[in-house]
Amino acid sequence: YEVTMSTLKVDTIQGKTTAGTVAMPAGMVVQTLSEVLRNRTTTTSSSYTTILTINITPKFASSKLLVSGYFSGSASNNAHVMIFRDSTALITTNDSRTPTIRDFYEDQWNGQIHVAPFQMFESANNTSATAFTMQVKTTGTLYMNTPRDTTDTSGRSIGQSVLTVQEISQ
Repeated sequence: YEVTMSTLKVDTIQGKTTAGTVAMPAGMVVQTLSEVLRNRTTTTSSSYTTILTINITPKFASSKLLVSGYFSGSASNNAHVMIFRDSTALITTNDSRTPTIRDFYEDQWNGQIHVAPFQMFESANNTSATAFTMQVKTTGTLYMNTPRDTTDTSGRSIGQSVLTVQEISQ
């Protein structure tokens, strides 16, 4: 078994380029960014509070951004989890319900961690820095990455919450 090293020298790249970057074939992952919240924590905030943030600068304005991940936790009262692009909620509704990726209700399956997966596509539309955030709010206590019954932590699972953004060339 022999490994050989090669050197490619190019004077000029001709063809489709943008800002000195060779265009990617459609459907290719250009970049992937991910953040993970691993610790057990709580919030009692009745306003949306950011728990995970990804700042991405798309390489191509024509790209799609695949926003995915999941939230793990439980609540003592009503709680909501939402994904924002800059200050705009990515989930909307035409009725009076609060749009979210997950609603938790009081005493819901006490002692269990609930996992709320999500996945959505957004158009990049530009090559400017864009912030994607996972935000939460509650009318009681929201237990992140842990079950509501935290008095007995021995043998209890610890979850994690994840936010991932992938730029996909078009």
